[in-house]
Amino acid sequence: NNKKEAIELLNNKVNFCKLYPEYIKRSYIDVDNSSIDEINSFLDKNESFMCKPKTGMQGQGVIKLIQTEYKKREDVLSKIIGQGYILEEVITQHEMLNKLNPNSVNTVRIAVFRKNENVYIIGAVLKTAIDSVSDNLATGGTAMSVDIETGITFTKGSSYFSNEEYMFHPVTGTLLVGFQIPFWSEVIEMVTELTKKIHDLRWVSWDVAITPNGPCIVEGNHNGDQCIIQYLDQKGKYKLVKVLEPAENSHYELS
Repeated sequence: NNKKEAIELLNNKVNFCKLYPEYIKRSYIDVDNSSIDEINSFLDKNESFMCKPKTGMQGQGVIKLIQTEYKKREDVLSKIIGQGYILEEVITQHEMLNKLNPNSVNTVRIAVFRKNENVYIIGAVLKTAIDSVSDNLATGGTAMSVDIETGITFTKGSSYFSNEEYMFHPVTGTLLVGFQIPFWSEVIEMVTELTKKIHDLRWVSWDVAITPNGPCIVEGNHNGDQCIIQYLDQKGKYKLVKVLEPAENSHYELS
């Protein structure tokens, strides 16, 4: 299992952003611990931005705020101050990911296990939103299994939160099977490198966005859903991890 220090780091988005800006690759501000001048400076530079609870999970409480929808700056400030938000610059995703759904950042979830200095990719899925600005499955998104060697999806879009399956994205009509994720080798390199940098981190699920210039980390989940990497392709991952960690000691249910 992950140790307390690693869990606390991943749970606190502000601390994570401070420590690893080279992987985040976007501006942010901790509203509760910033002056009004600092907040206004961020707002001046970002017409729209993401508001996230600093310790939230599963996309809950995440909103995209567009300043032009408010009459005055004071109205924007009243919306964000005192809410426990971290504000983040909106990620500009790769044009290929826009073809899935341009209304959300469609991320790759990569489940990783670390033993000593070795990092093992256990599985990966590509997530996309349907009726939300968040691609999280708990907020109505769908996902496809990804071949970890090639970065190509090989299942229909699905989620155990619903009974729906999609060959084509229901909003954009994009074919979901056989979708090539850009910069795949860079994605694997980034999550491997970052996992090695965080001491006491054994299990982690990284959410990775793909920008026109390459991948960036959205967040890390110390208790990231291990079911989804097995549910979508209907293949248990126990054989991949049994030599790394005995099943009876595992924090996760890998069938």
